[in-house]
Amino acid sequence: ELKALTDEAGDRPVILVNPRLK
Repeated sequence: ELKALTDEAGDRPVILVNPRLK
């Protein structure tokens, strides 16, 4: 699941930047 979010953002670790986005 976390990897899917990072893939969607492209090269931006959305999880690290916004862990609440999950």
